[in-house]
Amino acid sequence: MKILQIITGLGGGGAEKITALLAEGLKAGGHEVIVLSLLPQPETPGIPQRLERAGIEVRYLNAAKSDPCLLWKLRRAIREIAPDLVHSHLMHPNLLSRLACAGLGIPVVNTIHTAEKRRRKGIYFLLDRLTRRLAWSVTAVSRAAAAFHEKACGFPPGSIHVIRNAVEPVIPAPAELCTELLKLWAPEGADKIIGSIGRLDAMKGYELLLDRLEPLSRIIPPNAKWLILILGDGPDREKLERKAAALRLENLRVVFAGFRADAAPLMNLFDVFLSTSLCEGYGLAAAEAMTLGLPLVCNGTDAIPELCRAYNGDSFLFDMTEDTEGEDMALKLLSASECARSAGQCISSPEKMIRSYLVLYQVLLKKRKKPFDKTGKRR
Repeated sequence: MKILQIITGLGGGGAEKITALLAEGLKAGGHEVIVLSLLPQPETPGIPQRLERAGIEVRYLNAAKSDPCLLWKLRRAIREIAPDLVHSHLMHPNLLSRLACAGLGIPVVNTIHTAEKRRRKGIYFLLDRLTRRLAWSVTAVSRAAAAFHEKACGFPPGSIHVIRNAVEPVIPAPAELCTELLKLWAPEGADKIIGSIGRLDAMKGYELLLDRLEPLSRIIPPNAKWLILILGDGPDREKLERKAAALRLENLRVVFAGFRADAAPLMNLFDVFLSTSLCEGYGLAAAEAMTLGLPLVCNGTDAIPELCRAYNGDSFLFDMTEDTEGEDMALKLLSASECARSAGQCISSPEKMIRSYLVLYQVLLKKRKKPFDKTGKRR
């Protein structure tokens, strides 16, 4: 089977990781896989290098999201590749793949990775509803993401099939590296490290976190120093760093350490994993933290409660909307800091995810008529 995976870009986000993991599994199963990025090659080459090491062809349309020729470029690429099936991920690729494959007889699978709550996205849900018939199957990575999308588009409940993201066991970073980085990030030492991984934009809630740290500072044990370590980059980094530098909390230091390809292994530094995301289609970083057995403290939005219910370790939920002063979050963090690590747990295995998609692919291929050649004509 020749499978084309389409995604917006190949940076280091959760959807990109899952796309790479799925492509690797399909390739290992004997299928031909091509990954197509709408955007140019990213500055951080981790995902492209991972795909290339697995022998997977990576292509780039080198377009911008606003490119008026993007749909034409994508349709031309699909006709040239002539896949048996197209599987797209995320908002723009989902809509574009439907339109680009119209009339070609190629099965199109769309996967929803987020509960899209950003402003001015109503047009997306309208377009999704209008073009739904062009998608052969729509899946979501969690029940919460599916339910949110169904409601936003006016689809019947249960109409979107759920195939949960896989989680790879995290291999802890070497102790020597952890010691070296800790000297850099906490030169005065840290009795507890509260860690988080995420893109530095408004939807990850880090600005709200900085506004609500005083209650935590008040209940940190006497003479103890805590570190809040956030791994990730994004458009709000400079603003968040300025805000963190202005904090006057002697027992609590906040460090934005930037993007690191080894962010997941470095969670071995954490005593507690913290998620303040305001929307979370799945919560891959939290699921990865679970493989290390870390205690979790999370804003209980979207798919996060699903993950925590399945976790055998310690997890604590708070409500970012109602906990406007940060007092409940502070108490949960204190409780979590006193918990020991569990044995670690993979919520969903790569084998299960890949098998579920393959079953879906086979069902759709049976419905396909005669395939098309590179010119779009029937063979």
